[in-house]
Amino acid sequence: MCQLNLYMVSNMVPIDEIINIFEKYNLDIGVENYYKLDELSGRCEFYSTSYHCDCKSIISRLQKENVSSFDAYKIKKKNEDIEKLKRIKTLKGTKDYEARVKEFTNKQDKLLEIINSFSQNIFDYEEKETERIFALNLQDEERNKMFQETLYPKINEMHKELENNEEYQNASKDLQDYLTKNQDLADSTYYNIAEAERKIAEYDFSDFLEEFSNLKNAYREVLNFVDEICIYPFWQDGEALEIKDEKQVIIQNLNIDDLVFLPYRNLLKISSVKE
Repeated sequence: MCQLNLYMVSNMVPIDEIINIFEKYNLDIGVENYYKLDELSGRCEFYSTSYHCDCKSIISRLQKENVSSFDAYKIKKKNEDIEKLKRIKTLKGTKDYEARVKEFTNKQDKLLEIINSFSQNIFDYEEKETERIFALNLQDEERNKMFQETLYPKINEMHKELENNEEYQNASKDLQDYLTKNQDLADSTYYNIAEAERKIAEYDFSDFLEEFSNLKNAYREVLNFVDEICIYPFWQDGEALEIKDEKQVIIQNLNIDDLVFLPYRNLLKISSVKE
């Protein structure tokens, strides 16, 4: 299961116009045909990432960090990274480190193989249908329409069915429990101590700031066409979508805290003061 952000814009604006604005700022987006908020579906078009996963997005990424601001998170993050560096150095210095890594990797691979076996039919279907659509030699617009309106909704439905499969849920839990129990060992397999030391010394959180800048610029351009754009983050857990709370902010006052701490199932309405 993944986190997903829904973007809602008046359906009076051409879809291509909205998609082009987001893509201009390196933000992958497409029409969302599966997830809808009933109270907005009559007047809004729904958009989301075509990969249906926003787990790495700054939106809601920090909501469980138990800090009051982005500045507080930066201090917490740096302290946590320093402590992790100490633990990894100690771990890599133990005599049986290589043997423990081998044992861990073998177990992890077996658990991943079990999980992947459940979704292989989805990957096979997507590959087959993609080849079929391209074989039709359609114009780009028609081909993209088939992907957006036919293939992607079907893939999303198949993934949702899989996520409700009890055996798949148990296998996923087994893997997650194993990784959690061996978190430092798992991280140590790709952890570069010299790079970590450099990153801790120089980390400027530019990934957050760059994405925030791109999102804000995209929102600002969208608001040239509409009075409001809405963002709704949620966890794809099969539960019916509902708005638990709402917040209104004007684009001129939008700050990074408004996005990185936007709770799941809360609706953020962004408008603009026309100059």
